[in-house]
Amino acid sequence: MTIDVDLLAQAALGSGAGAGAQELPVDSRANLQRAVSVLLSIGRRRLDFADRDLSRFDLTLKTHVDRLEQILLSDRLACVRILVDDTAWLDAHAARLKHLQRTFSHCLRMRQSAAEDPVGDDAFAVVDAVHGLALRPGELVAGSLWLNSPRALRPWRDSFDRRWDAASHDLAVFALGL
Repeated sequence: MTIDVDLLAQAALGSGAGAGAQELPVDSRANLQRAVSVLLSIGRRRLDFADRDLSRFDLTLKTHVDRLEQILLSDRLACVRILVDDTAWLDAHAARLKHLQRTFSHCLRMRQSAAEDPVGDDAFAVVDAVHGLALRPGELVAGSLWLNSPRALRPWRDSFDRRWDAASHDLAVFALGL
């Protein structure tokens, strides 16, 4: 099954025919990238991402970084929170995202999860508390994209908030070398 980004974004925003709760399977890397694109296209105020190292979501693509920038510019209360176990991948592969963090250090926040409550195999995104994406552990891409489903996303929101509160301080915007 192929995910149609434009059709789903319209439906999620209530301007399409199927504005009710939807759960769609995500079963390939191509569908995963489309699902992330859907979430970024419908995100308005709060976007939360949690992954072991953020590599599965490919937020470093230019189109994704540009959309995150649009979201942060469009609303003064917009906030993007990224929670990872291992920050080495961010340092090595996420130059565009780190640049965006330098520009929007007050609303693009990244943290390393606490050792006592790591993200581990959980990989999920929650957008505006009603849309989300959750991936199952494993080498193959498998998961679900939820649109207009706040009830289904509640455990993921609670899990993210708990881990965010227990995590270390925000990652430094600039490297503090001595």
